[in-house]
Amino acid sequence: MEVKAVIFDLDNTLFDCMPSEIAAFGAAKKVMLELGLDPKLVPKIDSLYKTTPFLGIVNEMKDAVPENILDAGYKTYSSAGVGDDIKPFPDVVETLKGLKVIKILVTYGDEKIQWEKINKLGLAGFFDEIYVFNSLESGKTKKDVFAHMLEKLKLEPEEVVVVGDQLFSEIRHGNDLGMHTVQMLHGRHSKSKP
Repeated sequence: MEVKAVIFDLDNTLFDCMPSEIAAFGAAKKVMLELGLDPKLVPKIDSLYKTTPFLGIVNEMKDAVPENILDAGYKTYSSAGVGDDIKPFPDVVETLKGLKVIKILVTYGDEKIQWEKINKLGLAGFFDEIYVFNSLESGKTKKDVFAHMLEKLKLEPEEVVVVGDQLFSEIRHGNDLGMHTVQMLHGRHSKSKP
């Protein structure tokens, strides 16, 4: 079947977000420690951070860390500013220009911050649909959004390719729905293997 649409993730798929993520992670840990996070848990959190987004760390640590501490850490992490020097990975703009299919951007996090990234990168005009959501507030996953896009655009799963960096998020969710997937090996997920 012919590919009619490509869904792209944003962070570490279209640009390198690691410098700002590392700074945000440090700020979140500092806030959590100030609120009483047991320092003995820091090595586990650091280890999780190597392969897990901050929201995953929150979910993983919810039985060991008080909710108010995790909430403050997540709020600090997700509200960290975006650097002025961000730019798309090489060939991203040319690739987006050259694709003659429906292009969809799906990203989650603090909506204001995600839109700031999209605008600073100058990518908004390349997409037919942009879906930015906060998974903690909405309770939605990328799988929910992908399924919504299939329905809204009247597409079959095999007509869609999902491009992302996270095996447990966009790659898994695309595969679960029967879509084709392409994993970008950037950032902290660069060594992840399916």
